[in-house]
Amino acid sequence: MARLFGLDRILRYKNGGVRQRETGLVELARRIATLSGLQPNALLNDLLRRSVLDLRGEALKRHEDTLDAVFCAYLAWHCWRRGDRSNEVFGDLSTGYIVMPRPT
Repeated sequence: MARLFGLDRILRYKNGGVRQRETGLVELARRIATLSGLQPNALLNDLLRRSVLDLRGEALKRHEDTLDAVFCAYLAWHCWRRGDRSNEVFGDLSTGYIVMPRPT
């Protein structure tokens, strides 16, 4: 995520206090909206524009998980669409690997 968005560090939206998580989720939604090749629809637009300030507990966790799922789906598309020229593979098929976007 940090590499794809060109960040110096990770977005903190998984742990910490409610305020830190809210701030991180707002930033994540803002950055997802800027991804090239993303074809937003009404459902995605609603998700990305949703205010997290009124979410607590399970509702906040569901929102976080949904944003994660959107990002993961985009990352899979990015890897498939752009291949080796835009991605790096660390590891191998027999022991496991991760795929990361190349630094821009």
